Amino acid sequence: MKVKWRMHERLLITGITLLSAGMLSAQYFTQPHFLLPKVGSILLLYLAYLALNFWIAPMAVKAALQPAGRWLRIAGVLTQIFMLSYILGPVVNWIAYYSGPDYKGFQDAPPLTFGYHPQPLFNVFGGWDMALALVFVYFSYTLMRELIIFQLEKPGPRLAYRILVANQATSIAAAFFCVPFAVAVFHLVNPVFYHYYFALLPPVILLWMGNYYWLFPAREGKNPRTPEFLLKLVVYVTFLTVPFSLFLGEEWTPVLLIALMAVQLLLTLPVSWLIYRNRKDALLQLLGSQTRLARSNADLQALRSQINPHFLFNALNSLYATSLREGSTHTAAGIQQLGDMMRFMLHDNQQDLIPMRTELDYLGNYIALQRLRLPESSDLVIEVNVNDKDCNFLIAPMLLIPFVENAFKHGISMEQKSWISISLECDGLQLCFRVRNSVHPRLVNDMERDSGIGLQNVRERLLLLYPGRHELYYGRQVDEFVITLKINTNS
Repeated sequence: MKVKWRMHERLLITGITLLSAGMLSAQYFTQPHFLLPKVGSILLLYLAYLALNFWIAPMAVKAALQPAGRWLRIAGVLTQIFMLSYILGPVVNWIAYYSGPDYKGFQDAPPLTFGYHPQPLFNVFGGWDMALALVFVYFSYTLMRELIIFQLEKPGPRLAYRILVANQATSIAAAFFCVPFAVAVFHLVNPVFYHYYFALLPPVILLWMGNYYWLFPAREGKNPRTPEFLLKLVVYVTFLTVPFSLFLGEEWTPVLLIALMAVQLLLTLPVSWLIYRNRKDALLQLLGSQTRLARSNADLQALRSQINPHFLFNALNSLYATSLREGSTHTAAGIQQLGDMMRFMLHDNQQDLIPMRTELDYLGNYIALQRLRLPESSDLVIEVNVNDKDCNFLIAPMLLIPFVENAFKHGISMEQKSWISISLECDGLQLCFRVRNSVHPRLVNDMERDSGIGLQNVRERLLLLYPGRHELYYGRQVDEFVITLKINTNS
C-alpha cells in the first residue's frame, strides 16, 4: 500500500490541462492561428510540470541521498531550473504575441528587442524573474511533498492508517481544486461564488477529517459529552473557521462568521459523528488488524530466529563434552536449563505479557548455556549485573534476549580479547537494560552472520508494544557495541 499523493496531483493537473485545451479548441476551432499558440502555451506549462516531477525533483532527491556526485547533480538541477523558468517566462510571452487580437500572420511579427513592449512583452528576459520565482516555489513544494511521503511510508505500527488518511486527504484536495477551475473555465457562476467556496468548504472538510480520524477515535469508549471535550470541539471549530472566513474579502461581516461557525457546529459536527458511528467498526478493525498482523509477523520472526538449529547443535555438543569430562551433574543442569528455555518458547512466548521474572529466568538460562559452551579464559570476560528487586511488572516476552543473542554472536572471538557486559535495573517506574560487547571483524564463513532477530525487528516490536513509552539507543563506541533500552513500565 502506497501513498497516492503524486497520482492524485497528476490527475488534477492533467485534468486541468485537458479541460483548458478542450475549452480553447471549442472557442477557437475556426481560428487556428489563435488556437495553436494558446494551446501551445498550456502544453508548455504541462511539460514543465512533468519535467519538475519526473526529472528535476528525482535528481535533487538523489543528490541529497547519495554523496557521490552530489555537487554535479546539484549543478544540473539548478541549470535545469533556470532553463525551465526561461521557457515559462520569455518564451511563453513570445508565443502569447501570436495569439493577440492584432496578429494577422508571421510577416507582421516585429523582431525581438530589449526593452518593454506592452503587447506583448518583447524583452528576451521579460517575465523570467516571475517564472523563476514560480518554478522555485513549486520545486520547494515538490521536495516537501517527497519528504512527507517518505515519512508517511516509514515502517511502523500505524503505517496502513497513515496511508489511508493521506490518500483520503489528497483525493479530496484534488477534487476540491478541480471544481472551481472547471467553474471558471466554463463561466458557470458569479465570481462571488469563489469567496464563499473557499471560506466554507475547506473548514468543513478539515473538521470532518479531524473528527473522523483523530478526535472521535481518541474518545472511543469515553463519554463524548464532557465539558473538556466539548470545549476542545469549539476551539477546533473556531481555529478552522476564522482564517478561512477571510476569503470572503469585502463580504466578510461578524454575522457571516457566526453563520459559518453555526454550519460547522450544527451541521458538519453531527454529520461527521453519524458517519463515524456507521463506519467506526471498519476503521477500528483496520487499526486492530494491522497492529495484530505486524505483531504476529514480528513474533513469528522472533520464534524462528531466537534459537536456531546451529545453536542447539552447539549446546548439545557442549552438554555431551561436559558429561564425559565431569559426570552427570553439570549435564543434568544444562539439560534442565535447555528444557526450561524450550518450555518458555512453547508456552510463555505465546502470551501477550508475562511476569518480568519469567523473562529474566529465560535470560539467565540462555547466558548459562552460552557460558557452558565457551572455554574459560582470561581473555574472555562475561559480566552480568541484574538487579531485579523492583521488577514486579509484566513485559512482552522475548524483548531482551535479542540484544544478548547478538552480543554473544558478534562479541566473542576465540583469537582476540573479548567481553560482554549485561546490566539490568528496575526502579518500579522504568526498566533500564544495557548490553556492551567487544567488536571483531566478521568472518566470511560465519554460519550465524545472517541469523538472529535483527535490530529492525526489535524496533518494530517496541513500536507496536510500547509506543511512546520506550527509548532505544545503539551503536558502536570506540571498540565496543553498546545497546541501551529504557521502557516505562508504569502503565
